Amino acid sequence: MHSPFRPRCERVSRDLYLTAVPTAAGQARRFARGQLRSWQLAAPSAGDLPATAELITSELVTNAVKATGFAEMPDAAALHQLSLAAVVLRLRTAHDSLFIDVWDSALAPPTLGNPSDLDESGRGLALVAAMAKAWDWYPCYSPWRGKVIWAAVTIPSALVSAMPPPTTEQPLPKRAPSEQTPRGEFPNDLILLRRVRDALGGLAI
Repeated sequence: MHSPFRPRCERVSRDLYLTAVPTAAGQARRFARGQLRSWQLAAPSAGDLPATAELITSELVTNAVKATGFAEMPDAAALHQLSLAAVVLRLRTAHDSLFIDVWDSALAPPTLGNPSDLDESGRGLALVAAMAKAWDWYPCYSPWRGKVIWAAVTIPSALVSAMPPPTTEQPLPKRAPSEQTPRGEFPNDLILLRRVRDALGGLAI
């Protein structure tokens, strides 16, 4: 399956596909926590990075679920009858920044609201904007539609050099076709073929 995200050359996690229901936020937080540990970004010297990354991940996924899924969890019987949307999460690092990318299928661009202290919702992107050093979004095109919202968090300088190097999958080597016998072609030497035929005939008892 193709990824909805733009290809990157940095350290990138796998894509986590989540059903667009309220429990997706908890799954996303656990995924982010495990990924930070594998990148050695959850040590005590990381400071607030793990907590900030988990919170931003949770808010972005929650916003994606609200845009395309269900604000409340459907009951078990309804889950088998509903056509459920999906959201996709990816983490990546570049230089001294941790990026959190979230895709959803909604075409409408995100809006940064200005909720009051009494509002029960609407603080998601405002919270992300306050905690991240940068955030933005971009639209997705065929075969994916919708949009990707991303946020960046600063990685402490002490951890940047300690991170393991990114691993890249090398393609398997391919055998080059012979220059004397192009692929799909065979020698057409009648004299050689007759000699082979005669030699085989001489072996018959």
